[in-house]
This record gives sequence, C-alpha cells and structure tokens, in this order.
Amino acid sequence: MEKRSKKEIRHKPKKKRGRGEFDVQKFVLSKIKDYAYTFAYMQGAGVLYRPFLDWFFEEEKVSYSQKYYVKKVLDKMIKEKLAKLENGGRLELTKTGEKKLSDLEFSSFRIAKPEKWDDKFRVIIFDIVVEKNRTRAAVRRQLINWGFIRLQNSVWVHPYDCQEVIGLLKKHFEATKDIVYMVVEFIEGADQLKKEFGLV
Repeated sequence: MEKRSKKEIRHKPKKKRGRGEFDVQKFVLSKIKDYAYTFAYMQGAGVLYRPFLDWFFEEEKVSYSQKYYVKKVLDKMIKEKLAKLENGGRLELTKTGEKKLSDLEFSSFRIAKPEKWDDKFRVIIFDIVVEKNRTRAAVRRQLINWGFIRLQNSVWVHPYDCQEVIGLLKKHFEATKDIVYMVVEFIEGADQLKKEFGLV
C-alpha cells in the first residue's frame, strides 16, 4: 500500500459546537411532523401556526429569549420553502422540508464506541460515477462526520462496528451497489491508524 503523508490522512470530523440553527431547524421540523396528526384531529385543518407554537413552547418549556429564536428560525424555514403557511394559518412541511428533516436526522446518527476494541478495522470502499458528484461528496462528508479516516481516494477506515449505519448510508443515498463494507484483521500501516484513532 502506498505510504500516506500526514497531510493526506488528516480527514477528521470537526469539533462540535453549541446548538446552532440547523439543530433548531431539525427540532422544529420534527415537532411539526410529530404533532401533525394530533393537531389535525383537534383542529380539523392540519397544524395551525399559533396553536402549534403555543403547544410547542409549553411542552418544551421554552424560555422567552428562545421563543424569539424559534420563531425566527421557523419564519426563515417558511421563506426557504421548507414549510408553508397557508392563508387559513395551516402549517405543514413541504417535500423539500421533509427531505431536509430526513437529511438532518440521518446526519445525527453516531457510531457507538465499545468498551473494548476487537482489533479489527472496518473498511468502506465506494465507486460512485462522475455524474453523481454531489452524492460522492455527501458520502465523503458523512464518513468524515462519523470519524472515518481516508486511506485512499475512495477507501475509508474506522475501528468500530458500523455495518448498521453504513446500511443506512447506502439506503439514504440510494447507493447500495456503489458502497462496500468490509471487516479486516490486517492493514499495512495499522500502527499509524491506531494512533490516529487513539487506540494506543
């Protein structure tokens, strides 16, 4: 295997920051979805904007300052057509909003860290055609987000079992035949990988 430089191997997830706009977006989108059936039953007209906010604030014990921010994010979501507010005050997710929620929920999945490493590496290889550049870039970003390290252009490695989340990755990006999951016991240069993953 070709020796990698330190620069080439530095593909690690960014440090997490505090709750940001996309976290609030995900939360609000999911609440609209979760409460939709209840509101539709109670009001007979879908999720109504004002009752939804009142219930949301009460259920989540939202502070005064947080209420302003949630309203601001929700108004922005409506402007960006993630949700739509009709003349009668009916609030619902658009197809774009449903896709956005799915993407946000998917990106929140994490690979569980076991108490003890089993001395095996999980290797992901993918071959996504040039016509699907966006999909290839999105897969790469998600692998980085999950803590994978790049061995070569389309070869990534992780020390812990992640077959389930890779299955979700394949389904999410409709790339079942393009992504291959492997479990290996030996990789040339494993000592460096162990250092990168904090295993030694």
